[in-house]
Amino acid sequence: MLQPYYEKEAPGFLDQRTQTRDILTRESELSEIVQLVGRSALDEKDKLTLDVATLLKNDFVRRQR
Repeated sequence: MLQPYYEKEAPGFLDQRTQTRDILTRESELSEIVQLVGRSALDEKDKLTLDVATLLKNDFVRRQR
């Protein structure tokens, strides 16, 4: 329903939204692993995903204030 609007007014928004959702979903999965075995058990890509998710959350919280 809003797709035509976003495609016209904010090209790339829908792709960015999908990518952000995927990162936050993966972060949730990785957090469970970190609780069980620790962050050091993750590979560098997964550590980066956790860091990016933290940045996304912090930016969102800052914008809400």
